[in-house]
Amino acid sequence: MTATAARRVETPAPPGLAPRAGDPRALLAVVASGVGLLVQTIGYAIGWAGKPYAIAYFYAGLVLIVAPCAWVLIGRAASRAQRLGVGLSLALLLYLSYFLTSPLLATRFDETLHVATLRSVLGGDGVFAANRMLPVSPYYPALELITAAVRWLTGWPVTACEAVVVVLARAGLVLALFLLVERFTRSARVAGVAVLLYCASSQFYFFNAQFAYQTIAITFTLGLIYFVQRAIDAPARWPRAPLAGALAMIIGVTLSHHLTSWLTVAVLWAWALLHGLDGHRRGARIVSAAAVAATVAVGGWTAVVGSRISTYLLPLFSDAQHQLGGVLSGSTSSKKMFVDTSGAQTPTWERVAMVGSMLIWVALVLLAGWSALRGRTLGRSRIVLLPVGVAALYPLLLLARVSPVATNVADRASTFVFFGLVLVVAAWAVPRLDRVNRAATVGLTVVLVLGGVILGSGPDWERVPGPYLVGAEQRSIDASSLAAARWAGAHMPAGSAFASDVTLSALIPDYADASPVLAIGGRANVSDLFFTPTVDGRDLALIRDNDIAFVVVDTRLSTSLPHAGTYFEPNVDNPAGTPARVTAQALTKFETAPGFVKVLDGPVRIYDVRTILGQPRTYADRASSPVPGSALGWQLIVSTLVVGVALLVLVARRRGPTRPRQLLVGALAVAVVTAAIVVAIVSAHSALFPADHGGEIAVTR
Repeated sequence: MTATAARRVETPAPPGLAPRAGDPRALLAVVASGVGLLVQTIGYAIGWAGKPYAIAYFYAGLVLIVAPCAWVLIGRAASRAQRLGVGLSLALLLYLSYFLTSPLLATRFDETLHVATLRSVLGGDGVFAANRMLPVSPYYPALELITAAVRWLTGWPVTACEAVVVVLARAGLVLALFLLVERFTRSARVAGVAVLLYCASSQFYFFNAQFAYQTIAITFTLGLIYFVQRAIDAPARWPRAPLAGALAMIIGVTLSHHLTSWLTVAVLWAWALLHGLDGHRRGARIVSAAAVAATVAVGGWTAVVGSRISTYLLPLFSDAQHQLGGVLSGSTSSKKMFVDTSGAQTPTWERVAMVGSMLIWVALVLLAGWSALRGRTLGRSRIVLLPVGVAALYPLLLLARVSPVATNVADRASTFVFFGLVLVVAAWAVPRLDRVNRAATVGLTVVLVLGGVILGSGPDWERVPGPYLVGAEQRSIDASSLAAARWAGAHMPAGSAFASDVTLSALIPDYADASPVLAIGGRANVSDLFFTPTVDGRDLALIRDNDIAFVVVDTRLSTSLPHAGTYFEPNVDNPAGTPARVTAQALTKFETAPGFVKVLDGPVRIYDVRTILGQPRTYADRASSPVPGSALGWQLIVSTLVVGVALLVLVARRRGPTRPRQLLVGALAVAVVTAAIVVAIVSAHSALFPADHGGEIAVTR
């Protein structure tokens, strides 16, 4: 976008120009949002205790987190620094809302896969050590390498290092988004509203808060766009600093995530083409240079990864195309809406919030997109076609939600669509905000955030802790699951292969140098082993053919259908000819079967089957760690002191006078958030590591 076009946006309404003093209530809004987080963690404690109504605390806290920050960001009074600070605070409080559901260890399915890769890096197995659950993960190792660097530099527990990396990625994303929107519209108010709207995207609260490679990749993408724009605006022909930053972002996104890196390449070429069509030779030259560099880097790395990436991605797109085509042709039924695979129904009010938020977004896209195309909000440059075109994809993503796999693809794509959408909508909305009741606008924003959170994070059981559920990702990880994982970490010989359900197949490698036997990992689908009513010749052949040393059985699987779609193999239906629901008989048949030696008792049982393989039954004797990667002694002390001193220096060097009232309110905000963190950690620890649970860990030699 040209500077002339950007100035045109500001002419009718200069919302970024605010009194220098700013909004005196901005810091109080952050405190109020912190109280919302505390309310949520009280609900989490109730959930960990197995009591109902945790979800009510979640939603009440979510409204309290969003509404005060929205009030400040929508209003005229806040200064630029306040808008950026409140936007960052909102984004990070929403991250804490997600993270504190399980603050001691990563329990979401995608997270556990990346923790396994991180464990390989930290354990010295190499960057490209095999990951059976997510084979492509080791070949996009930026997330794990950065986390390992934080671990080695600080000595902090692995979970804390994971959180630090995600926090930095989220802060970088918000900062880049704010600065880019501010640059394109010349308005800090528009930038603040854009950040607020992005917090309402369906992937922001849940998926892009996970310790997963897309989380960090999107920050690199937005950072790349920011540095390229800085290079265009700089006076030098080839400005070194922003171009060096752009190159670093290219390397980062290339080594972070496959699809994000290629989408980044596509955006750069489209951007360069539009600059060329506009006759903006400098912009076309600089963006084209970045596009060439990104194409070489991403194309070269894709060639190195080779068939691993096609083996991973092509089946997903093929299944999505097949399911969507079947629905459109009428040969297959569409996805059941508002119900998970176990039959649990979505409450009516949540359905209304989801559908309502989607309709509001569609209306906003149509109104704002049309206004932008007519040159009323973002100028008359052809560059406007890029964000408008991206935003226009939003209604199409909603249509793709009729099939399960296509829904996943659409959800992931919405991460990128919302970058263009919030720019277009914020530039259109801000000049009109002062004509609308402020409380009503805040209420509308809360509805958008609620709808986005519900749409992106699945059923209610995904959002809060609670009793064990079958095939329900983090809700399937409890004290018994962790007892099995800890036993494996302490006693399974290195390199052991094991067969288990999807939850334990993801969890155990976070604790042990052991690999699950899975079709997705290039071996075999072991589902039949758990569905047959008795141990037969096929089961024994499956064990021998795949060198399975241990069979790990969660006997609670028979209590219901899986909530997240599958018992055993991720993204694969149960084998044809077997029952949809696993039976108690099938899970307990190993108790009396020859060659199955039980080495761990309890709800989760581990059987040593190496006798069937003709191998001796020997065991390791390692220390049992409650969570993967504890603190590293003196490094922890030194690094914590350094961080503390750095924060004190930053506060001492703060520009302008600091009033006692500001210090008091700031201290209150820190105290409230700290209280929320403490409540979450204590309640999670009590539930996951009860003092009376160790009796289940018993080794039979």
